Amino acid sequence: MKALVIEHCRVGVCVNSALRLMMNRGVKPIAAVDDGVIVTAGEAVAYVNDDQLSTLNQAMQLISLSICASTAMATVKLNTGLRPFVYSSDLRELGEQATTPIIAGGGGVIDDANLFSGGGLIPIIKNYTTDPTKGNVLLVKLSGDAASLMEVVNRTYATGYSGDIIVEADVDSILRFKRSFRRMAPAILGVVVTGFRQLCTLSVTDADAVMGIFRCRRCWIDYVGTGQLKTCPRCRGRLVELVKMAERIRPMSDDALLARSQGELASSKPIRPIILPLSWFTRGKPGQ
Repeated sequence: MKALVIEHCRVGVCVNSALRLMMNRGVKPIAAVDDGVIVTAGEAVAYVNDDQLSTLNQAMQLISLSICASTAMATVKLNTGLRPFVYSSDLRELGEQATTPIIAGGGGVIDDANLFSGGGLIPIIKNYTTDPTKGNVLLVKLSGDAASLMEVVNRTYATGYSGDIIVEADVDSILRFKRSFRRMAPAILGVVVTGFRQLCTLSVTDADAVMGIFRCRRCWIDYVGTGQLKTCPRCRGRLVELVKMAERIRPMSDDALLARSQGELASSKPIRPIILPLSWFTRGKPGQ
């Protein structure tokens, strides 16, 4: 058995958007985490039989891109509260599956590659400009520090521009200036995030068993291992089981994925959850 593991996540938490893509590529997981669910480094998002390894490897580049994109958008939302966007050209390789990371990350799209049609669940912006005398959505690129960006936004509105402004920035800059972005929230429509392709690293490893993940949203702790745990040993709150076995995995509609994504982003924290061994609480700590 093989596990698809989040090896490294540069921003602390990742948003899974691999399941639908894997299944559409012919991968049949033994167990998996639903799309739209937040995970962290060290946790597996899917388990497959050894005979599925070749099919999984063929899809790995697309899976990585999808998870990096959904993670980047969720990072914007969790840290600034602003609507995240991506350029459609950055997701061109995903084809029709490009909608999955966008919905999972709670985002929208700047359709610079003309890949999307309107009318769905995703906010799509086709008409935009970098010239404030034209169009009703202005793209402003972050260059320098947040103070200079705020000055540009203020000056643009002070000179009579009355449309929306979207700021373009990379993930590191968004995190560095997250307080300034929060302060600018009344003035900008959202942030189009770039430079996210190396945000998460995935690996395929040997696994002897499916490792369950039981999350306490209040304590922000993941209890990981084999077995079952219903309540948090610390706060006695209800735990959420993240890993589903094959018989419980169902294709998720866009509406269901959007609801899952919104729920996850509303109840999660922009920091790594602590991982504790499930065995400590089901069989007693080692040495006891």
